[in-house]
Amino acid sequence: MPLKADLDSSEGLEDYGGSIESIDEFDEMLDQWGDMMEEGNFAGVLSLLEQRLPKKSGIPPLDELIQKDSREELREERRRIEEALQQEYAARRVRSVDHLGRAYATGRRKTSVARVWIWPGPGSISINRRPLDLHFPQLERRNDVLAPFEVTGLLGGFNMMATVKGGGVTGQAQALRHGISCALQKWDPELRPPLKAAGFLTRDSRVVERKKPGLAKARKAFQWVKR
Repeated sequence: MPLKADLDSSEGLEDYGGSIESIDEFDEMLDQWGDMMEEGNFAGVLSLLEQRLPKKSGIPPLDELIQKDSREELREERRRIEEALQQEYAARRVRSVDHLGRAYATGRRKTSVARVWIWPGPGSISINRRPLDLHFPQLERRNDVLAPFEVTGLLGGFNMMATVKGGGVTGQAQALRHGISCALQKWDPELRPPLKAAGFLTRDSRVVERKKPGLAKARKAFQWVKR
């Protein structure tokens, strides 16, 4: 901010706010500024600066700058926390097999529960001591069971033994898919990305809603007759 002695005319005053038309107005602004500083009225000083400076310099108001900085700091802090959590989760994922070299996991879907063991082999599959094609005659259900091996490119490279109980054929097949996916991740944590992208590692919690008293089904009502 130039001194009064340096301003012999009104030329160039537009550089200091754009709204100062004379030396007298500039003197009045300096007096107001000085009085506010002596009184400790810093909010008034900031308000005076915001009235003068943004018109020519294009500087946004101070509160906007503070809010912008705080938002950027919060985003950066959340990013650091997320990176730390991802590194912690990655460190927890280690290869887990039993003394026979088999990876074990449990899969669930609807009311079905599947216990799955996998180990390297020619690709034999046993479900409740029965071959895959006998336990699931439907081709779609077989595809559900083999889907984890397909997305990881390991079809025919692992033997599988499983027991499954509860639910119907769809629930049992998808419970096996969930269990096989978790077992593959335990066998090799590097297989997690394709399995996660396909959604096979997430337990599908949807179940049939129970029937309600006075209703035909869970939500369907009987036809109402007035007379």
